[in-house]
Amino acid sequence: MDKAMMKPQASIKQQQTEQQSYFTVSVESNGSTKDIEAQFTSFQQALDFVMENDWQVKREPVNSSHVEMRFLKP
Repeated sequence: MDKAMMKPQASIKQQQTEQQSYFTVSVESNGSTKDIEAQFTSFQQALDFVMENDWQVKREPVNSSHVEMRFLKP
């Protein structure tokens, strides 16, 4: 798929204060990242917001060899 045609990539992060936990959304589009001002009380609310804006959830790279090692024969 052409990079210009890709949907903006959104990241959902959990934030923690002394009083509460909440979620924030940042959007990466055309090489720049923009933090969304809204705070969400649940991951589901943040995900719904991302979907309503027709953004794609960014997949973070996994630094685990668990999957690779599961299939190795001794």
